[in-house]
Amino acid sequence: ICRLVTRNEKGLMEDAYVLIPVAEDVHLGYLEYTESNLVELLFKHLGAAYGWPGDNNSVECSRLLKSVYACFGYNMPRSSQAQANISCSKKLDVSSSSIPEKLKILESAPIGTLLFFDGHSMLYLGMEDGKPYCVSAANSDNMKKEEASSKLYLNTVVLINMTDTLRMDGQSWLEQVETIVIP
Repeated sequence: ICRLVTRNEKGLMEDAYVLIPVAEDVHLGYLEYTESNLVELLFKHLGAAYGWPGDNNSVECSRLLKSVYACFGYNMPRSSQAQANISCSKKLDVSSSSIPEKLKILESAPIGTLLFFDGHSMLYLGMEDGKPYCVSAANSDNMKKEEASSKLYLNTVVLINMTDTLRMDGQSWLEQVETIVIP
């Protein structure tokens, strides 16, 4: 039995009790913060609809980070800008760094490292064949087909190759990363 806080027809908060089948993916309390638990959670979000939270169960970039880290007991700020400005001993301003410098940082960064560029946040997933990958709730304005100048319509939570995926201005996601926060 799970207690959910809901709003009634008058807009007031009330408790609702629901039954959750034993076979469902449920954990009592916070998950242990491990890379495997983090990856499992991130992959459960792949394909989720992009949009402002609450709109048809959709998610956007900062809400994705907030939701994932909440499973481990961390209370992240609501916006990408506030998340990029959290107090942390391993926060790096890489806005003036070259691509090789950013790659060197990411080569040793753990899965779950927070990555930010102007107005956008994402979770680092690791390197594969020398290329960094992240999971992000991406809308069409952030994406461009590499071989053409047309927009790539995603509007979903996706796995991003940060060197080969371009933004509308033609720069790669990696080029645009300004802040790296290592948990």
